[in-house]
Amino acid sequence: MERKIFITIFLLIQLTSCMNQKMFLERNNISDGKLRLDGYYKVKGRAMFYDSVRNSTAYGIAREQDCYELHIFYVNGISLGGDVLRADSVDGRPEYIYERYKNKGNRKWAATLWGIVSLKGDSIKFENWVPSNGDGMKTVIKMGKILNDTTFVITKRTNRYNIKPDLRQDTFRFVKLSKKPDSTNIFIK
Repeated sequence: MERKIFITIFLLIQLTSCMNQKMFLERNNISDGKLRLDGYYKVKGRAMFYDSVRNSTAYGIAREQDCYELHIFYVNGISLGGDVLRADSVDGRPEYIYERYKNKGNRKWAATLWGIVSLKGDSIKFENWVPSNGDGMKTVIKMGKILNDTTFVITKRTNRYNIKPDLRQDTFRFVKLSKKPDSTNIFIK
């Protein structure tokens, strides 16, 4: 009997560790004009990318290249994006952004692309899920200051599993889109 109780408790612990962490920010409409919402925001950086097209090996050779982290914000408080894209796939190709992100709301694997954005005064916070090692996904909150309706700076990044915040100086700049992906999403309630 004790063995059955132990197995039941063990299984319950395993099942709850696979659940995604609850979002901390609350969704609110953001229609105050502090930020433009008819496009996306990007910050330039450098990251390693594999180039399997030009190389005969299975994954190619990793090379450091220019990249962008980008986010699309919506009036309903939803954020889409957060992944890192090669700069040469984004620069001068706004249609690529639409094609990449359209219809992502109904795919479970795309949960890390969705998040919540919150604006209060000249401060901005946005939160999204990040992949983890076998457990449920954890959330990361990025905080900063709005400089004007086309620019904001992220100064801090924090999460619940690292106590110390990560200080940053990431300046996101606006790029207009003629057509935005839909913000319909099954993951953010």
